[in-house]
Amino acid sequence: RLLDAAGQLFLAGETHAAATVLEQLVAALPPGPDRAEALSLLGRNLEGDFEASTRLLDQALAEAGFDPARTADIHSFRSELMWIRGGLPEARDEAHRALADAELAGDPALVACALAQVFLFDWMCGAEADQRQLERALELERRADTLRGRTPPSQTAGWYLAAVGRFGEAEAVLRRALARAEADGAVYRRANILLRLSLLAASGGESRRAAELAAAGL
Repeated sequence: RLLDAAGQLFLAGETHAAATVLEQLVAALPPGPDRAEALSLLGRNLEGDFEASTRLLDQALAEAGFDPARTADIHSFRSELMWIRGGLPEARDEAHRALADAELAGDPALVACALAQVFLFDWMCGAEADQRQLERALELERRADTLRGRTPPSQTAGWYLAAVGRFGEAEAVLRRALARAEADGAVYRRANILLRLSLLAASGGESRRAAELAAAGL
């Protein structure tokens, strides 16, 4: 129940409260899969301390055992961290590990998010973008009940489409991502998507709408 509570706090954007719950759990639980989940979530909720987050995710991976759904999430979180810290090739490798484990687990929501991450980092590393990967990720997202706080493929697609200048498509897919974040109650994701929509509006010369979107995101 405490793990679920921490997950809900994370979705709501209450990262400090989530971290407090998770730190208590990590201290109380014996090494193993349950503590691996707590360590993994704690790694996601330590805002700004990327080195500590990386250490927590390393420890989570060591304790996860053979649970491809759990290790897929851990590899995915590690991938995001490595990207933030400037290690794009390492981020790409971790994304591919996440996808391999997600396919083993057979969870459509997990596969959708891992596919989109692989697509993005392959493209950023200079590989030819495989649009079929992105299309499959978006179709799986449409069929998923919830993404449990993971980065929606529609958000990743919006980022990519904006980067390659396909602004109309980017806005449409980001609107879908916004609806998904609102349906999931994912406040943190909602704020990020509103920022992306604001930047798109500004690039199209719609400064008033951009300001309104930015204010909503803030």
